Amino acid sequence: MMISLNVKVLSGLHTGAKWKYSDGSISIGGSSSSEIFLCDDGLPDKLLTLTFAQNKLLISDASELIEQTEDFQKYVRKGLFSDQKLVLEVADVRIEISANLVSRNVVNWAMARVLRLVSDVVDVVHGLGIRLFVALSGIFVVAITGCVLFLGTSGAQTSHAGQSGADPVHSNELSTEDILTRRMLENIEADMKMFVQANQLKQVKFVSTEKGLSVEGELSRQQIAAVEKQLTHLASHYGQQLQIQAKLSLSEEQKIVDSLDTRSITFGSTAVLELRNNEQLFVGSVYQGLVVKEISPEKIVLQGDSEYVIRI
Repeated sequence: MMISLNVKVLSGLHTGAKWKYSDGSISIGGSSSSEIFLCDDGLPDKLLTLTFAQNKLLISDASELIEQTEDFQKYVRKGLFSDQKLVLEVADVRIEISANLVSRNVVNWAMARVLRLVSDVVDVVHGLGIRLFVALSGIFVVAITGCVLFLGTSGAQTSHAGQSGADPVHSNELSTEDILTRRMLENIEADMKMFVQANQLKQVKFVSTEKGLSVEGELSRQQIAAVEKQLTHLASHYGQQLQIQAKLSLSEEQKIVDSLDTRSITFGSTAVLELRNNEQLFVGSVYQGLVVKEISPEKIVLQGDSEYVIRI
């Protein structure tokens, strides 16, 4: 009976990321040497380690920063059996860890239930007297034997068929370095996609390469400053492992705004912006494709694909 480890990030920088393993010891933490490397602020280098042991997952090296819930303490003590799930909470990060059967035939399912039941009974009788413990153990041996005998013949063929038809879980197909690089690239792409959508930067194009991220775009001066800030943030998390390159230039609209040569502004019932070429602009006027949206003692606002604010 084989189980697999499934890890999913529910909140944090890596929200939605998933991993699946079928053997070995899997460490989770904020160190690039971890099998599951998370870059969130506040995460320790080693959050915990999960190790495959017969029919369950053992938890070790657990950080004190993990919220010590009753479920967490129970699974640290007993391990995770199939179909059991644990949610870790550290700072603003929530991680779901679950153990699942690789092949869900009748025999495997029944044996998994029996193993979980045995574990639960052992926990219960820890606080009872030795005589009662021995008596319950005897009863339970009979119950387990009956279960195995009942399932033995009919389940054998199902088990064999399940094993021959099951899709194998491949692990360690890539080197640890390749896996980490791929995960970091996925994280960067997700972060940039959210940033571009949130700031409505349709002119920004970003492409991931084998070694990092390349960003290009023609933007307003304000947008360039925002993109540079975002790239600096990404570089602080990934810059030592990946190359982050940017080729940003001023948009044609920004160049038009920069060419606006103001002579004077007259305020009255209607504000008038007079240029050095004697052209006069009012609110609603169009200047080389840009609409004059506001003229005030503090600023001039022009609107095109983006909004441009000129402080006076």
